[in-house]
Amino acid sequence: MTFVNGVVLREPIVTLDDEARRLVWTAEGGRARHYNAALQVSSLLDGATSVVWTADFLPDDIRAYLSQAIEKVESAAKKVIAAVADGDMLRTQLAILRRLAKYEPFNTIALRQHIAQKVIERGKYTLA
Repeated sequence: MTFVNGVVLREPIVTLDDEARRLVWTAEGGRARHYNAALQVSSLLDGATSVVWTADFLPDDIRAYLSQAIEKVESAAKKVIAAVADGDMLRTQLAILRRLAKYEPFNTIALRQHIAQKVIERGKYTLA
């Protein structure tokens, strides 16, 4: 897949387990040195369905870039949803988007200061 910013990423499937309702994949290319992700679908007691996406990537410093990317995707998705839906469907789609784009907030200022310190120490910007 090619992103808007020109980053090209290939995501080969590692495991597809229909019985466990689990998909695991990795990524080749892009900014991460290591990336594995899993999607797990579960039935809840009230009849609803839970979808959990987890991702593991290195270096840790890429977290600031990825959280910013998620925010941009969420913003663009809201614009598209608002353009194609209204009323109850709009509210439902926005609720789904909020659940899909949910991530644990973290101190981006401290992380960016950490990255800046590494740049100063090395005299150049690297992702490793």
